[in-house]
Order: sequence, then C-alpha cells, then structure tokens
Amino acid sequence: MTSTPLWPALVVVVLLLFSVASAQVCLLNPYRYYVVDGPEQVEELSRNCTVLDGWVYVQDNFTGSFNLPRVTNITGVLSIGNYLPSGLTDVQLPDLEYVRDFRLSGVKNASLPRLSVVEDSVKIRSPSNGRYHFPSLTAVERISVSGNLSRKSVTFEALRNASSISIDNRASRILRNLTTTVVDISFPVLERVGATHIVGNISSFSAPELTTIAPNTDFSSAMIWFEPFEPGLSVDLPKLAFVAGSVDFVGVVNNVSLPMLRNVTGDFKIETRSTESIATDLAIEYTDEVELRGNIDRVALPNLRNYSKIRVYPDDAFDCDGLAEQLNGTVTPPVIRRENFFCSGAETLSSRWGTVVGAAMKCLVR
Repeated sequence: MTSTPLWPALVVVVLLLFSVASAQVCLLNPYRYYVVDGPEQVEELSRNCTVLDGWVYVQDNFTGSFNLPRVTNITGVLSIGNYLPSGLTDVQLPDLEYVRDFRLSGVKNASLPRLSVVEDSVKIRSPSNGRYHFPSLTAVERISVSGNLSRKSVTFEALRNASSISIDNRASRILRNLTTTVVDISFPVLERVGATHIVGNISSFSAPELTTIAPNTDFSSAMIWFEPFEPGLSVDLPKLAFVAGSVDFVGVVNNVSLPMLRNVTGDFKIETRSTESIATDLAIEYTDEVELRGNIDRVALPNLRNYSKIRVYPDDAFDCDGLAEQLNGTVTPPVIRRENFFCSGAETLSSRWGTVVGAAMKCLVR
C-alpha cells in the first residue's frame, strides 16, 4: 500500500511552550491521517515534527525497527501492525508522552519509556513471547493485552487508575494446549479499576495498592473475573475493600488472598479446578450470593452479616452442618437449608447415606 502524501507537505507550526521549549505541530493532511510503510517517512516525521495532529497507521509491509524519536504528542490514534504476522521487529517511541489511542499487533517488543497519558485505550495483540514496557503510564481508560505472552511481558509500574483491564494469555480461544507461555501480572501502584478480566495461563496477579473495583460512571458495571488455566493462579490483593459488582474466580485457582474485602454489591464466586485444595477465609460482610465450588477444604465467613444465598459444593469431605452453625451466629437472615443455604459436601452426604443405610440394615436384621 502506498503512503498518503503530506498535504501539500508537512505543515509546520512553531508554538512556544513554557516560553522556553518549542513544539513543531504537523497537520498531516486534510483527513488528519497518515500511512507509514517505510523508514523514509518515519525519518521525515521525526525530523520535522514533535506533535502529530492526526492519526498515524504503520502498515505490515514496514520491516525492521520502527523508531520515532522527538515526537512527544499524537492527537489521534497510533496504530502499528494488524492481526497478521508483521515484519516489524520492534517499536521504539523514546519521547512520546501522550497519545489518544495506542494499538499494536504482531510486534514482539515495544518500548515507550515516557508515555504517561493515553486518553482512550491501549490495545496489544502479541505474538509468542511479546514484551511491552510502559514504565511511566499513569492514566488510561482501557487496557487490552492478548496473545501468547511471556512471563514478564506486561508491566505497568506507574498505573493508578483505569476503567477496565483485560489480559488474555491464550494463543487460541479453542485449543488451550497451543498456549505455551505463562505470565505473571503485577500492577504495583494501581489503586482503582473498573471491569477486570484475566484469562489464560496466568500464574500470579498482584495489585498491592488496589482498594476499589468500581465503575467510573453510572452507566457501567464493575467486576473482577479471573479464568486461569495452567499452572494455577495465586491472587494477592491485600488492600481491596470494595467491589461495586461481582467477583468471579473460575479455573485453576491455587490461592486467593483478600484479607480486607468487606463489601461486594454483586455475587462472589470461587470455582477452583486446581489439584491443590484451597482454604477460603473471607472477610466479606455484605454481598449478594456466595458460591464456592471445587477442591475447597475449608470455608470461613466470620464477618458475614447480610447476603441472599450461600452455595457450597466442595469436591471432597466437608462439614456443611458446621458451616451452617457458624453462619447462624452472625448472619441476617438466618441460614435455612435448601432455602438460602445449599451445601453438598461429601462428608454431609456420606453421613446422611450412612444414617439411611444403617437404619435399613437394622430393619433387615429385625
């Protein structure tokens, strides 16, 4: 594809910034977009512009490294590659500080050391073992990263607030064995997020400063949804206290640590398929429905005050009667079996069948 010519060439306007530095603002063409398919165009942009007023598309026939120094601001979308394998080896944007929307696909490595604000979204579709570094990004509306990711491929060290985060480590949405990598996810200073969706081969998710999962507007819903595959997920959210929505952990879940979580306005669900049994000690006081399934060896809800239903379906022996007694010391409304409390632990079932069989045997003996 041929590039769209500059109109009639790059229109350069020099503006004073803070009375010292100057910015060269380039209006790319009447349609405010520019297609890049060769290094010559990159050199022209870098030589003449610090602000690109419009949208920039880097095509798949661009080969080698895409390196765009000096440009600090792109007012529109920066789109690099598409869903096909790309000839691009890496992306270097050493001076970029602001872009309205950033899209990257088919490129293994990208470095954006000074990017601090993305007004709309960061969308990355990664080939195998991609690595992407955003050390300065503090504000973004949405993050979406998908593909066959490497262990430390996604780092957002400075991000504090986002409306949604989606990380999908799957090479295929159908064939799980095609995903050969495992990813660790860390948001060290993230404080608030809306919808959070984590899927695939994830070994850990850490957000030590996260306190709130809630929508930023009145017209969206918040949720935290983890669907891990192998080798098994460990979640550590030591300060999370409030979720304005639902919480779902469904898959190979090895450990969930939520010591401060008190209020969940929607449902709370853990369905673990891990070979390792987990203990669910939850500090929740208020929620709608609680559902716990799978390889669970202990359930403790000592602070629970208000709920609508509790469902507990462990794989192995479990003392349902003991849990009901514990809950009846604190909860409102009181636990009533088969109305608002459902439990089918093997221990309870076996004891019931044992009682029935024992009574039947006595009758036969008589």
